[in-house]
Amino acid sequence: MRLHTELVLERVPEVRPVPRTPGQPEIEADAHALARLGSLLAAGRVGDAQDEVRTVARPRTAHILAQHHDAYDGLADVLSGDVEAGTATATRHLARALDDLEPDAIQAHAYVGALGLVLRGRLDEVEQLLTAVLTVPGATPVSAHFRAGLLGWGAQIARWQGREDYAARLWSQGQDIGAGAGPFPGMLAFAPQADVSPADLGAQVWALAADRSARGYHVHALFLAGTALETPVAVPDRAAAITQAARGAQGRLLPAVARYVDAASRRDEAALGTAAAELDATGDVLHATAAAVARAVALHEAGRATEAGDQAEAAWGRAGGFGTARRALFAPLRAEVGLSGREQEIAALLGEGLSAARVASVLGVSHRTVEGHILRACHRLGVSTRDRLVAMARTWLL
Repeated sequence: MRLHTELVLERVPEVRPVPRTPGQPEIEADAHALARLGSLLAAGRVGDAQDEVRTVARPRTAHILAQHHDAYDGLADVLSGDVEAGTATATRHLARALDDLEPDAIQAHAYVGALGLVLRGRLDEVEQLLTAVLTVPGATPVSAHFRAGLLGWGAQIARWQGREDYAARLWSQGQDIGAGAGPFPGMLAFAPQADVSPADLGAQVWALAADRSARGYHVHALFLAGTALETPVAVPDRAAAITQAARGAQGRLLPAVARYVDAASRRDEAALGTAAAELDATGDVLHATAAAVARAVALHEAGRATEAGDQAEAAWGRAGGFGTARRALFAPLRAEVGLSGREQEIAALLGEGLSAARVASVLGVSHRTVEGHILRACHRLGVSTRDRLVAMARTWLL
């Protein structure tokens, strides 16, 4: 239990494999093996964790240990880059746990399933999962970090959707659990206020990412760094330190996330394109989209606005499963393009199907004034036709 508490609340412990010995209480050996498995995953050593799952016997002394072992099995698949398989495994275990009304198993498998679904961009399914799971009472403190992770992902989705009050309520519920910032992504690392500035939010998230990294939670740190990159605060040195600390991360997904974090912090559009493709191949639509948006920002900064627009439209199409949350992922590009308030207003009306003449009438300005705003908006976006402007206004631009 001591190692579990250290992993969940303090740092990634160094848990060496210990051969089972005659006379050793079997439950002690099972708990030690499970703590080692969780520590390997939190540190990003997912390949080693998968080896442990295959070679170390599933715990038999306590049902909750066996259920956490099964949850870590699915989590290892997700973090190794087989997101679809890991999500499917967690979903199967969750269905069984719900049928058997096993609260601890429900929280553990639901967390892994929610993480996989978020990465896949299937947010409607995440919300359905949360509705089914968060009303289940009776989980013990041993599973509190998994429940905190569910609430954390629910809050993040609500924030992407612009439901700040609901996000704040979920974060508050998570903090009431008292699990702190747990070892895996989404586990309530921060609870930003609705009125926090983007710059202050960025500073907070970078600080938390550095803290997680220093404690050995390299998976959590990489995910937080990805979140921090969506804010206006660029800290290349801190990004480099986090990715360097996570250099031992295994599998396909985590090294690709690290490459995305590094490339985005340096505005390296070529490396971002490579990272986006690698992430897409693992099934991680979330980070693939973030990398594509970061590449569009880098292209726009380099004066290649047309290519930036093409990149944005392609990324928007691939991220359809995010629904209303999809718009939040493109906020960095909208900030980079920097349409004026009037240009945004006119683009929105054009997107609704109004003609330039009708827009002029609605806004009480001259047709020539509207045409001037349209021309400037098109120039910022690197497009030469009004149809392209309208298409962007109906997708990622507004």
